[in-house]
Order: sequence, then structure tokens, then C-alpha cells
Amino acid sequence: LCIKGDPSMKIAVFTDPHLGYVQYGNYEREEDFYNTFNNMIDEIIKEDVDLVINAGDIFDKPTPSARSIYVFKSCMERLAKPVLSVIGNHTITKRKNFLSPDYLFDNLVFLQDNPYLDEENSIAIVGCNYVTAIEHEALSDQIKLLGNKIKNYNTRILVLHQALQEDFPLAFELGENEIDYTMFDIIIVGHLHNRISRRVGDCRIIYPGSVTRSSIAEARDEKKNGKGYTIINIDKEVEIHNVNIQMPRDFLEVTVNTEDDIDKLQFSDFEKKPVLFINGSGSDIVGNRI
Repeated sequence: LCIKGDPSMKIAVFTDPHLGYVQYGNYEREEDFYNTFNNMIDEIIKEDVDLVINAGDIFDKPTPSARSIYVFKSCMERLAKPVLSVIGNHTITKRKNFLSPDYLFDNLVFLQDNPYLDEENSIAIVGCNYVTAIEHEALSDQIKLLGNKIKNYNTRILVLHQALQEDFPLAFELGENEIDYTMFDIIIVGHLHNRISRRVGDCRIIYPGSVTRSSIAEARDEKKNGKGYTIINIDKEVEIHNVNIQMPRDFLEVTVNTEDDIDKLQFSDFEKKPVLFINGSGSDIVGNRI
């Protein structure tokens, strides 16, 4: 039985850095992901947190490059704190006798096998690695089992890397009715790259969003909700706020339907070449000019 005291803890949460992603086959974009992650770790160090949580997809693939492994290792050495972690869909592997590259790092504590139970502060943090939608019943049972194990703690946190039905209805991996939200105070979710925050009763559902944007949809979300990581302060009350970090490169979106639209395009000088997204429905001539 947990002794319920006055909780006090500051937690930094990040997810989906996707280190090693070579977007558009462009190695400048790969460096963007490394630089943004480095900057985020520097900011977390300044925050002087007690704990760090990763909600999955450290690397973009289960066979990361030496460069991406080196970047993450260097960041973890600077951070010098344990990171409570779940394994996301990009680094999990179903091949027999093959481990996720996440297991290379001693400071990662995998919540699926090692629940974090702080009896002094009455805080429990549990988690599940990513599973496919076909395994949703087993995942639901696992979540229920974890919830029962930590029911006597004051602050109960669940970490997942899944698409919940409410947030991704077209291709969800876990139905809303498959989680008993009364079992948890906070559910941290990776996998979806936009920032999302909502409540179900007294439970807060938080998607911190990916560390670096990689699509125009994420750029649109960033304009509304920012991009970076999340801080959870657990004291007499729980306070949650997002911390934005500077993105290394502009994403621009323009509409081009005619040759006149092309002639009107003007761009200011940028420190780094922007990524340009063009919407339009012009002729072949317009397409060739673009």
C-alpha cells in the first residue's frame, strides 16, 4: 500500500524526435532533426527537472545510422538523467531475436517492464510499448492491469505510443471505450505529431507532439499550438504547460493556379533554405514552370 504524502515533482516530456530521418532525401533536413533535438535537450537541462519521459520513436527506423546513435548518446550524456521510455512503432521490431535500438542506451528505463513507483511522493508512472490495431484487446487488458496495480497512488500517469480513437478516428489503434480513464490522472501519448490536449472526466490526455515538424500539417498545427516539449509540475495541484523551441527552417505554403501567380511569388532572404509547399490546380505549363 502506498503512503500518500505531499507530491512534488517536475517532469519533462518529449516524443517522436525521429532522429535519422532524411526527409526528401535531403541531408540538410536530417541535420535539422539533430539540431532541434540538441536544442531541446539544452532547454530541458536548464529546466532542472526531476524526471524525463519519452513517449516513443527516438529514431526514424529500427536500424538507425551511426550518426543518429551518436547524436542521441551525446544528448543523453549531457542530460545525465534517467529517461522513462516506451518504444514506438518506428523503432519496434517483430523479428525474432532482434531488439529495438532503444535498448542500446543504459539511461533509458522501459516502463513496460519497469513501472516507476515513487512512494514518497505517491506518484506512479506506467507505460506500454506500441502495438498494432489488431492487438488492441491485449493492450486494453494490459492497461487495465497496470491501472489496478497503481490505484493507491495519488498521481497516476500512463504513457502510450498509440492513436486513440477520439484523436485519429480514421485509423485509430485503441478505442475510447477500451480505456478506463478513472484509473489515471494523466495519459501521455506519442505517435501523433500534432499537439493535442483534452480531458475525459478528471483525466488529462496529452500528446506533446513531435520534436521537429516534418509536414505542412504539422507546420499548420505549430502556428496554433507551437512545437517542442511539455513540462508537468506535480505539487499540491498538477500544472501542465508546453515549451516551444525554435524550428531550424521555415515551412512556406503558397497557392499557384496561373503563370501570374508564379510571377507574383517573392521570398525574403532566409538564414536557411525554406521548405516550400505549393498548392494548385494549374495547367501543364504552370506545372513545368513550378
